[in-house]
Amino acid sequence: MTIVNVGANNGLDQCLAYCMKNSDSINAIHLVEPSGESLQKCREHYAEFPQAKFHQLAIVPDNSNKAVFYQPKGNALSGHSSLNRDHLFAHGHGIVEEIFVEATSLDKFLEKEKVETGGRLYIDTEGLDCQIILSLDLGRWEFKWIEFENIHADGPMNKGATYKACIEKLKGNGYSLRPTTEFNEAASKC
Repeated sequence: MTIVNVGANNGLDQCLAYCMKNSDSINAIHLVEPSGESLQKCREHYAEFPQAKFHQLAIVPDNSNKAVFYQPKGNALSGHSSLNRDHLFAHGHGIVEEIFVEATSLDKFLEKEKVETGGRLYIDTEGLDCQIILSLDLGRWEFKWIEFENIHADGPMNKGATYKACIEKLKGNGYSLRPTTEFNEAASKC
C-alpha cells in the first residue's frame, strides 16, 4: 500500500498513527510539505520508516509551478502555515513571512512519483484541502481512504459551496464519508 500525506507539517498526525500500526503493509510513504523546517521535524518522526520519501513542495489545485507559502514570523513549525495569508491572520498571527516554494497539482505529483492506486491520502493544507480534492482525477487515482481537514473549505472556519462540491464529488465517486476528528473527515471505500 502507498500512503500520501499532503501538508505533512511536522509529521505528528493521523497519518503517522496509521503508519505505526500498519507499517508491515506499507510499501511507500510520500510526505509533502512546503516548509523545510517542518519537513525536517517530519523526517525525525518518520525515522523508523525506510519507505518514507520527503518532498519539499506545495500541492496546489491548479497547474502553478511556484507558490507563495506563508508562515508566522519566528514560528516556522506552526500548524497554521498556509498558501492563504488570510488564514494566518484569522488564527491570530499578526506578522507573517512569505516563502516562495515549488508547487504542482496533486495529479502531476502522483504521476511523477508513480503512486499506486488503492492506498491512503491525507490532506491538511490549512484551507486548500477541498479545492485539491476537487482538482484530483478520482477516476485515475482511486484511494481507498481520503482524510482531509474540512473546517476551512470556504475560508477560515467556514464550510460552504466548495465543501459541498467536494462532498458531492466524493459521494459521486463511490465514497462514504464520516468524521474522524473535530475538524477532519474521511472518504472511504473500505
